[in-house]
Amino acid sequence: MIYFENSQSSNPFVNLAIEEFMLRHIHSNRPIFHIYVNEPSVIVGRNQNVFEEIDFNYVRKQAIPVLRRLSGGGTVYHDPGNINFSLISPDQNLLNDYASFTKPLIRAMRNLGLTAELRNRSSIFISGKKVSGNAQYATKGRLLSHGTLLLNTDLAQLRSALKPRHQQISSRAVQSIRSSVANLSDFLDEEIALDTLKDQVRREFLGSIPAEEFELSEEDWEVVRQIEYERYHSWEWTIGQSPKFSTVRRIQTAQGEVILDILVEKGTIQSIQSLGSPVKFNRTINRLSKCLTGVRYDSQDITLALQISGIELNSLGISENQLISLIF
Repeated sequence: MIYFENSQSSNPFVNLAIEEFMLRHIHSNRPIFHIYVNEPSVIVGRNQNVFEEIDFNYVRKQAIPVLRRLSGGGTVYHDPGNINFSLISPDQNLLNDYASFTKPLIRAMRNLGLTAELRNRSSIFISGKKVSGNAQYATKGRLLSHGTLLLNTDLAQLRSALKPRHQQISSRAVQSIRSSVANLSDFLDEEIALDTLKDQVRREFLGSIPAEEFELSEEDWEVVRQIEYERYHSWEWTIGQSPKFSTVRRIQTAQGEVILDILVEKGTIQSIQSLGSPVKFNRTINRLSKCLTGVRYDSQDITLALQISGIELNSLGISENQLISLIF
């Protein structure tokens, strides 16, 4: 077993880049175990539509970054109250074998006096509450299995960040299974430190066999930084990777109800059509579609495009801010 812990950084962009670096660039016939803690962040699955998973207005206001990981599965929230871990194996036969991967995790919780069980294929529950979510990604004879374990995460912020707005969206994206979550601290008689939990998890994954502690060289760090900026800071990967979708948005005005059908692909607006709105709105909505086609589906980009266009909104009976709220 090879062991690596990045205790120097809680930057989610760095830690996901390290994970990918170890998956693609450390060629070993031994498993690699990685454990880390992130600052508040939202991590969406590879095949998910970010617009169906999170409250963009909330995460932007709270300065919570959104990242997309390599593996599938649902959206998760990270903060200093939970640990994140990954196991990179040269054996792809363990693909979808979450029972084998999570056994050490369940043993670690048992050592704390907790009875945990694997449910829904890849999640760990205690007393009907989800405390851990896990996912996998296979590539070129290598398998990445990773997950998160909640100790004392800010659950109020988790729920706010992962509470998508109520809107009608049609897509083929993988949607998160919304389970009732809890912290391990809710079930413990005494408080434990995050480092204590990390030690328990590390000990169970590494076992009794001596592990080689891995260190990143300066050359390794250069590759990590390249991965970080080319993938995890990339709008095209994080947002543009979202599957094609359409959303129906509506607002009631003094002149009638405005109903828009917005088609978004690769994170950019492809068209805006009127659905059942009064005919008198059609001319303005057609101009709106021409103005915003090709614009990123983001409130800031939409605002800038509208300001440049000079479209007169009086015919719709709404303000610019109302229009932006309607579209996004």
